[in-house]
Formats: sequence, C-alpha cells, structure tokens
Amino acid sequence: MPEQLNFFGQWERVEDPPPAPEPPAPELPPTPVDPRQTFLFDGPHRPRLEMEQACERLDAEGVRAAWRAAVARVPDWEPAALWPRWAEDLEYLVGTETAPIPAREQVTRARALRDRSSVGEGASFEGMGEALRARVGVAALERAVARLTELEGPAARLEDGSFAAALLLGVRAADHAVATLADAVRAAPSDGRLRALHAEALALAGRHNEALVACRDACLHDPLALEGLEPSCPAVLDLLDAATDLDLPEPACAWLPVLADLQGRLHLPAWATPAPEEASVARVVAAQLADYRLRRQRDGDEPGRIAAKRAILRLEPRLKELVRRL
Repeated sequence: MPEQLNFFGQWERVEDPPPAPEPPAPELPPTPVDPRQTFLFDGPHRPRLEMEQACERLDAEGVRAAWRAAVARVPDWEPAALWPRWAEDLEYLVGTETAPIPAREQVTRARALRDRSSVGEGASFEGMGEALRARVGVAALERAVARLTELEGPAARLEDGSFAAALLLGVRAADHAVATLADAVRAAPSDGRLRALHAEALALAGRHNEALVACRDACLHDPLALEGLEPSCPAVLDLLDAATDLDLPEPACAWLPVLADLQGRLHLPAWATPAPEEASVARVVAAQLADYRLRRQRDGDEPGRIAAKRAILRLEPRLKELVRRL
C-alpha cells in the first residue's frame, strides 16, 4: 500500500479508492408497430426492386421469391398482391421447362406485348407500371428473336416475309441488333435489305461512319434497299435530300452511292464495277464512277478518265456540276 507525507510531516498509508461501478446498459428503443419504420433501408422496397429485376430477366420464379419476401415482411402490402399473376404472365411469354412454346409462337407473343394487342389471358400484366412493362417487352422480344435466329439462322424471316432481326430495331435494342444483323449479312451478303437494316442498327448504336458504308453497300446491291425505312444516320439523310434536290430519276436511295462519292464523303468500292445486267441507271452510273476511280489510280490514263466522265454525263446530265469537280 503506498505511503505519503501528510500536513504534519508524518508518513501515512494511502488506500486506493474503490473501483467505480459499471454504468448501466442503455435501454433498447421501443419497437415500432409498423415494421416499415424498423426496416428503413431493408423494407418492402427491396423485394420490389428484386421483383423488377426478376421481371427484366423474365424470371418468373424470381418474381415469386420476391413476393414471398414482401408478404413475409408486410403481410398487408397491397401492391405485392399482383406479383404472382405477373409471374404467370412471364411464363406465358417465354414458356417453362414443363410447358415450352415454339420459337415462332414466342416471337408472336412478344410482338403482341410490344404492340399492346390481346394475346390471351397470360400476357395482361395487369397493374404493372408503363416503364416496367416496356422493359419487359424489350427483354421478351430480344429473347424471342435470339431463340428464333439461333434455331433458323440469323437471316430468319417471319410469316410476313420480314426479317426477325428487324424487330430489334423497333425496340431500339441497338447492340443486339448490330450483332444479329452482322451475322445475317455474312450469311446472305448479296441481300441489300439486310445490309440496310444493319446500317440502321449501326446508326442507332451511334456508329454513323459504319452506317454510311453499310447503307452505300446496301444500295449498290439493291437500289430499293431503303424503301419503307426511315434512316436515322444524318449523312444518309443529307444524301437522300441531295438526290431529291437534283430531281434525279428513280428512287432517291438508288443514287446514294453515286452522290456519296461525288460529294467526297465515301468513294465507291472497286467491286461496284461492272454493273450487273439489267441494272438501273443509277447503278450503271455508280459502275462508271467506280471505273473512273480505278483509272485515276493509274498514272498516265488521262484519256480513260475523260471517257469515263463523259459516259457519266451521257447517262445523267444533271450530275454535271458534281462531275465537273472530279
């Protein structure tokens, strides 16, 4: 025991102070009646997020799991009452392991959901928000087209003769459309319509330079490749307007390869010459212009270049100003 001097100069023993008592444990806050106050960051909104993510994956069992989690936490939560029906709607769209549906029927049901037409009681999605319904429609159409093209090839056609991959453009699934239509073009390289669809997919993906090249090649293979389409590539629209301003014959899209070359946007490829038999005037002009480009690459072929320019002007005099700049 330690000692110390006191006031009178005497040593005295000093006792240690008694230990302080432990502080009492804090009382737990009272549990609220509403569980949504207890689980502020883990309330029913989390099962709802899981439900929406499952819908976007077209995962019916995931929707049911989110519904069970929601009703276990908030039994009287009314919005969750519709989720089991939405799970059945998803199964109607994509089928199940025990009740699969044919690929073409899957495409039909996905298109009906996109077009909001009646396809039966299994695809109503009653009470679903517009934004979520739109995302489900995109996912359903992408999966249906992917399944059909996997079974029948990337250039698979629908009953109306259109290409299945073109459906992806309607829902602006640009990346998926670019990949699928690129495979389709490799499978049918001479099909101008496929090339035009591929060009539009590239434009939607923001790849405008590639879109112009694909659109030029499409019009070289088929002068009517762009008929019925609404191109979104600015360069393509400018060329179509230029053809209209020049009052050129035939559809404006037939002159797109020629005007792209004459304006210095994109030179014609060597394979554009010679023109196929019974080709349109625009296609013959394109072949003559491609021949001019080839002759220009050869040194000392001035007479051949002059002859090619005169041949172009004989075919279409309205191109005089543009040809003069060559």
